[in-house]
Amino acid sequence: MKSALYLFRSLFFGSFIGHFCWGQEPSVLEGVAESSQLFLAATTVSIQPSKVEVIFSRTGGEYLILAEDGEEIEEDEVWAVIGKEKVELERAFLKTDESSLPERLQNLAIAHESSKAAQRATIKEAKNKLSELRFALATEEAQAEPSIMAVGEEAIQELEGELSRAEQQLEILEVGLGYKSEVEKLKLGLQRQQESFDLLLKDSEERAKFRGVLRFLEPLYNVNNEPTPRKIFLSVGQAIATLKDEESFDVVLKPLVLDFNGIARSNLFLRIDKNRGESAIKANFKQFVADPQSPETVKAWAFAVEEEDIEDVKRRELGSEALAAVFLDLKEPALIVPKASLLKEIGSEGLSSPSWDAVVKEVLPEYDFVAEGRGGIAVRLLKKEAE
Repeated sequence: MKSALYLFRSLFFGSFIGHFCWGQEPSVLEGVAESSQLFLAATTVSIQPSKVEVIFSRTGGEYLILAEDGEEIEEDEVWAVIGKEKVELERAFLKTDESSLPERLQNLAIAHESSKAAQRATIKEAKNKLSELRFALATEEAQAEPSIMAVGEEAIQELEGELSRAEQQLEILEVGLGYKSEVEKLKLGLQRQQESFDLLLKDSEERAKFRGVLRFLEPLYNVNNEPTPRKIFLSVGQAIATLKDEESFDVVLKPLVLDFNGIARSNLFLRIDKNRGESAIKANFKQFVADPQSPETVKAWAFAVEEEDIEDVKRRELGSEALAAVFLDLKEPALIVPKASLLKEIGSEGLSSPSWDAVVKEVLPEYDFVAEGRGGIAVRLLKKEAE
């Protein structure tokens, strides 16, 4: 009987250091052993890739598929293009406008220089006319005719106005604000065209969110009889493929209702015993999985499979159920007292609806409650007593 009991404790509590209670120790501690691991539960779990995505079409239309079924693709790799013909047409427009930009800028510069040359010519002509007219009006014949002088003075005023306007226009052209504005307008137009194309390209590309194996959903199309790249037509919201990270795995189980007394969940781990032809698998606590319909509700616990066990996991049927033992790493040894022994001590007349913390204080006042396991409670001697 004792050997059977020892075997049971070895399976669920790990390796123990014998700890026997003599003298003044409470009788409930007789034969109780120490362990740094606390067995919490034997439960059904499933092994799943840590990252799985079902990919749906974001828009309806033609999809050009670039990847093979079952191909491993890298994070951010493009595996499909939506509306490739439109993308290529816009790409051609952009390329044409890009290649013609230097010529359009050169034409602007030529036109700008021509405008300045025209104004200089106008200024020169106005000055020559003014010089000739003033010379003519300075003769005795012109000055002897009041009517000629009146017409001449009016012509001089018009020429001076024309000259002033031409000089002002040349000054504006020399500063070049209008020319620079036209240059910036051309460049900005091309920049906006580039940005618009980049958005179109980004929206048209299906990229992998993470590194994984891409598998297309049947009967989407017969991937074995069509070469890559291949075209398919999809309606919006249609399931296309699954992307699975098959290099990292999680063990998922339903939450356990136990009291850890504030101990970090990172101390949780589990073991899946080896089956015929399979190795034992260890996984460490990773995260709580929330219910999508109720984020405050924990739907499951996820444990990350240790790297050295990845290859063993690959040999198992993913998604299938397995039996696992869940443990709490106590970090330091503690006495694992059977629950039945503690309840027996307080008796039927003991605490009503007791917490295990309260039970420990009642039965073992010199000990501190550490955590609750499946069949036992972890306790340690109070520090003040230990000193």
